[in-house]
Amino acid sequence: METLNDRCNIVDISELVLEVDEVDLIKQEYKLIERIFEEINNYISYIIDSQSKNDFKLKGFLENQTNSKNIISDFLASDNLIDVFLDNIQIGFIILDEELNILKTNNFVKINYPTIVKGKNFLIHLNESQVESFLHELMNLTPITNEILKTELNFPIMHCYFLANIMIQIEDDKKYYMCQLQDITYKKMAENELKKLQQNIEEKFKEKTKNLYEINNTLKQEVTKNEKIKVLLEKSEKNYKDLIESLPDAIIIHYRGEVLFINDEGLALFEKNSKYEVEGKMIWDFINPQNLEDIEIFSEDVEYSLSEALIVKNDGTKVYVEAKIVPTNYKGYQSTLIVLRDVSKRKEMQKQLEELNNNLQEEVKKELNIRREQEQIMIQQSKMATMGEMMGMIAHQWRQPLNAVGLLIQSFEDIYEDGELDETTIRELIKKSMNHIEFMSKTIDNFRNFFRVSKDKTNFNLKSAILYTYEILEAQLEQLNIKTILNLEDDIEAFGLQNEFKQTILNILNNAKDAILEKKEIDKEYEGVIEITVLKDGANIKIIIKDNANGIKQEILNKIFEPYFSTKDESVGTGIGLYMSKMIIERNMNGKLDVISKEGDTRFIITLPIV
Repeated sequence: METLNDRCNIVDISELVLEVDEVDLIKQEYKLIERIFEEINNYISYIIDSQSKNDFKLKGFLENQTNSKNIISDFLASDNLIDVFLDNIQIGFIILDEELNILKTNNFVKINYPTIVKGKNFLIHLNESQVESFLHELMNLTPITNEILKTELNFPIMHCYFLANIMIQIEDDKKYYMCQLQDITYKKMAENELKKLQQNIEEKFKEKTKNLYEINNTLKQEVTKNEKIKVLLEKSEKNYKDLIESLPDAIIIHYRGEVLFINDEGLALFEKNSKYEVEGKMIWDFINPQNLEDIEIFSEDVEYSLSEALIVKNDGTKVYVEAKIVPTNYKGYQSTLIVLRDVSKRKEMQKQLEELNNNLQEEVKKELNIRREQEQIMIQQSKMATMGEMMGMIAHQWRQPLNAVGLLIQSFEDIYEDGELDETTIRELIKKSMNHIEFMSKTIDNFRNFFRVSKDKTNFNLKSAILYTYEILEAQLEQLNIKTILNLEDDIEAFGLQNEFKQTILNILNNAKDAILEKKEIDKEYEGVIEITVLKDGANIKIIIKDNANGIKQEILNKIFEPYFSTKDESVGTGIGLYMSKMIIERNMNGKLDVISKEGDTRFIITLPIV
């Protein structure tokens, strides 16, 4: 290998090169195409591509200049042949002193790397991380063995990479470094790009490998899953067939009239012994023609239907079936599934049920008529009972005015005998008598109005209706020393038959009065109180009638609204008052009648919708 220690002596240039003078040859730029070493005569030949477009061959000979002491001095000197030669080669050449200061550079360095200049230290151009290792390599370099340090250097300021060949040269006891720089930036960039590309390829390969691995695992899982599904499907199909065979219904699957499947119940229905007689054959080949004419269910055009049909067997027996038709996929064929359920017994039972219903309707009509008659009787009984109670009330109300009228009549005789009977006195006595008679007449009118029948429901004022009813009882309650408390809100209306509502209030008040009288017989010091309250409660109206008697026992509390149930003596109560009251409130007024009772506190609560 030729080293920087080998120096070329160029001879006879003018004789070897045609049409090119020595100056042009030396000073023009060229590039080396081929170098040939001739070992016999120690010549080295260069084939040169010059700018003059004339290729030529340069011959010289090799002479060992290792021990020459002037190689550095010759290069540092100007205008010598070596200096001119090195300035025209396409590669960098630098001389460094022992401190690595730049002593000289060739033209290639000056032109292409202007920051590398004489006088500066070579290390300032290196990457900081590379300086220490570079110095360590230089320390191991010795001039004795003509060793050449080959290393890659990174010049970050210039963004360049160089392949450096460095050799030590000793002249005049001074150490010099001869440094040859070959720019490998593009190579380095290509290597980096290649490295990145390789890394990218490796990453993509790893990713693809990972994806393939995942896909492979997924496929394995899918295969395993499909195998399990296949087993389950086979098991499911077997279970499905077993289920179909165990159904009490006839099952037929056909494709355009060709029977693909029939279960045992279907064979029995169509009087066949085996599936071979049916499956694979057309429906009309084994079904009674009469059935084909009457039954629409075997038509290819029918989908999603539910109907009843009559099938006639060969012996003439009629079988009623419920036919359900749905499209289905059977063994890859878009087929039709027919489910035939024998409903003959159900039809017979329906027929019997219809007969029973007809008979029952007649019985219900009769029973309803009887109940209506009974209700009418109960209504009449209730009216009669109420009328009887009203007669007692009228008697109480008439007793005082009758006594007053009697006293007034008796006073006529006394006044006449005393000679004080004049026109003024007569008019005064007549006026007082007429007031009492008018009161009694009004009582009769109230009695008549109370029982007047009205079929038209109207809105009516609750306070007025309750006060009207209370006034009928007022005299009797006062005579019995029963205290009454009225808490009645104004302007509250209800909808219904007003007289029926009044009758309900009268029935409840009479029950409260009777309960108080029962307690008075036991406790002479007891003071009976009846409290009537009317109030609004949200979307409803509440009428609460409360008494402070003994209360109603729990065992009979749920029976008090039953017809003819009464805890009173037959001479006192009929047991239909509260029953009729509940009927009036709940049936005729769309309300509710409840009772809450404990010792000393019984409350009848009427709830009505607000008008």
